Amino acid sequence: MNTLNSDTDVANLGRSTLKMDEFELLETISPDSDLNYRLLFEANPQPMWVYDVQTHEFLAVNDAAVNHYGYSRSEISRMTIRDIRASEDVSELLSVVESVHKLRPSLNNSGAWKHLTKRWSNNRR
Repeated sequence: MNTLNSDTDVANLGRSTLKMDEFELLETISPDSDLNYRLLFEANPQPMWVYDVQTHEFLAVNDAAVNHYGYSRSEISRMTIRDIRASEDVSELLSVVESVHKLRPSLNNSGAWKHLTKRWSNNRR
């Protein structure tokens, strides 16, 4: 998604620009460095997360995910990937996550899904 659709997108663009100095730091760090990967995760303008493949609980989320989904880090720490999916997609999501993990445990892309933000989740209740 490369288009700016809201004031939030514009704010996130500004936030990404402010973090470019962190990417410049990557040039001086070994490509295998944990810090390198941490900076790429944390400073990425796209919402990203790491989740437990068994419990589906979020283990880490970047700032872009917090901003996009509208939940605080505290709230997200009590959530799973099922909580940001449309209820009609959850069983398919779990099936895909399980099959992807069995076939290619290192694969980190489980497909394209409808995602629910805090505002959208509250409107559906």
